[in-house]
Amino acid sequence: GISPESISKGLHEYRGAARRMEFRGKIKATGADVFDDYGHHPTEIKTTLDGAAEMGYDKLWCVFQPHTYSRLHELMDGFAAAFSGADRVIFADVYSAREKNIYGISSKDLADKVENSIYLDSFQKISDYLKENTGENDGVILMGAGDIIKVTDMLI
Repeated sequence: GISPESISKGLHEYRGAARRMEFRGKIKATGADVFDDYGHHPTEIKTTLDGAAEMGYDKLWCVFQPHTYSRLHELMDGFAAAFSGADRVIFADVYSAREKNIYGISSKDLADKVENSIYLDSFQKISDYLKENTGENDGVILMGAGDIIKVTDMLI
């Protein structure tokens, strides 16, 4: 019982799900595109990055904040393999949520397993690094279920 015009209007106005490859703007300093994504499991990360790699960017950057120490510990190898679609990866500190680090692991451990990646220990350092190293035809995906979205506001 919905008119074709209403269906067309609804589809035309649909902007997608929040924090799923959501375009947020451009880095003021360089013009690189910035996206937010809630992905926090290796399968989500790989799927998103593989799709984004087809978008034609000169470089695809991923900034990832692991969500909980237990997930990082249990899925370390899966995480390490998930970032192959990105040209460069920056790892932020683990968003611990409710957990204590009983595993003795960190995002630095993950960075050590991923080619073309670095670990930076603050959002300010991540923001500064991206402002200095991205280009106008680059894409940057800020990814994770924690508070990594704060970096978006620092960039755009």
